[in-house]
Amino acid sequence: MMKYLFWLALIITLIGCTKDQPASTDRGFNEEKIAYYNSSERFNYDKTISSEPNPVLIFLSKIVRGIAWFLNTIFGFVMIAALVALLIFILFNYVNKERTNYQENVEVLRVIDESRIDEIDFAKLISKSLTKKNYRLAIRYTFLNALKGLSLHKLISVKEGKTNYDYYHELPTDLRPTYKQVLAVFEYVWYGEFDSSSAIFEQINTSAKELQELINNSDA
Repeated sequence: MMKYLFWLALIITLIGCTKDQPASTDRGFNEEKIAYYNSSERFNYDKTISSEPNPVLIFLSKIVRGIAWFLNTIFGFVMIAALVALLIFILFNYVNKERTNYQENVEVLRVIDESRIDEIDFAKLISKSLTKKNYRLAIRYTFLNALKGLSLHKLISVKEGKTNYDYYHELPTDLRPTYKQVLAVFEYVWYGEFDSSSAIFEQINTSAKELQELINNSDA
């Protein structure tokens, strides 16, 4: 029974296949699409793409090639050596200047020793600083010299731990304004670390001289 059913199904399948029509062999292209593609620049693969050179890039490339050529010559090596020597010279001067400033600051810290302030020749130190055009240090010494003058005349008692304003309150009333002028310039330059100049030094020097005159008159 199963054998007959198999053959029957096979015969039905063969009959169904004979009814199918063969695929059409009549094929072609859509003429409208072909015309569209031919007229579109996006699909024009025969055109020649040309790019104009950038004059700026050409100029820069010439400069780079010229520099490279020059550096490979004897003059280029000499120039490089000179630049290296100049850089070393600048660094050496900078380090030497920093070392000098450090030594001068250490010297200033030493002369702040209250037990020796009456023994120090500040006029000599001021002159030395002005010769080097170190106005900041000259201003520092000028202020210390003012304290020395006040101390020698027993108007203040210089002791470790006292502030500049402690000395201000020890002074007689008539000396305070002038002392404050000297102190203001000193603190502006020294603690504020502003650039000093000969004009600023002359300002504190004038006030210091006025203070010394007041000191001398106080003894009269």
